Formats: sequence, C-alpha cells, structure tokens
Amino acid sequence: KEVLIFNTPLSSNSDNFNKITHKLADKWKIFPVFTSITLSNNSSVTIEFSEAVFNNNAGSGDLEVSDFTLNISGGTASLNSATPTSLSTSGNTYTLGFTLSGTPDGNEVLTVLPATDAIFNTSGVAAPTTQINNTVNLN
Repeated sequence: KEVLIFNTPLSSNSDNFNKITHKLADKWKIFPVFTSITLSNNSSVTIEFSEAVFNNNAGSGDLEVSDFTLNISGGTASLNSATPTSLSTSGNTYTLGFTLSGTPDGNEVLTVLPATDAIFNTSGVAAPTTQINNTVNLN
C-alpha cells in the first residue's frame, strides 16, 4: 500500500483540486495529463504527457493536430487557428506549430488543451479537457 501526503488542502478551491487530481493521475497513470509545457519560439510549443498517448480508445493511433485546441488571451497577437498547424513527436513529447496574426507584446497567454475525447492512454481513458501545466506566455 502507498500513502500520498499532500501539503495542499483539498477544499472547494478548484485549482487545488485540479493540482491534486493531476498528481494522482501522473503517479498512477489514471488518465493522461500534461506534465510540462515549453514555448519553443513564438510559432511552436512543446507539451510532455505523463504517459504514452494515442488518438483512439483502443490504445493505438498517432495523435493528429485535430486532437489539440489552442487559445490565446491577452496581448496584441492572436491565433490564425485554434487547431495547431503542425505536430511532431518524440516519445511522450509533442511539438505543436501555430501561426499568429499580429506581433506579440509578451502579454499573450497561450493555452493548449486536448480536444474532447481525442487523446487516450493505453487503458482507453481519455485525457481530460481540464489540464494544468498547459499555459505559457509568448515572447
């Protein structure tokens, strides 16, 4: 038996609840979660998953650009599309390309999410559309 102790109180605070849920998911591979996000430049972002992921619930199939959604809030630049323009992979790490309208001023926050019922682990459990480790500021 394992016991996990969190120094974050579980309350009605949804941010704390999401953090705890994602820690458990990462530890026991309950469902796939983002473990990190890195802005490569102002035209691509890299996401790392907690486990191997697939585009169908049978645990097979490569992810596609349509398996992700992008959003920008704040700043002066905007996305040309909510769907990434490209996708490359290396293990559990995925690099998503995107194009902008306008010049970023550094106040833009890029959010990456799995599309609904689009990304699955080997057990066929879908990645939730609520993630942490899914935002990054543009330069």
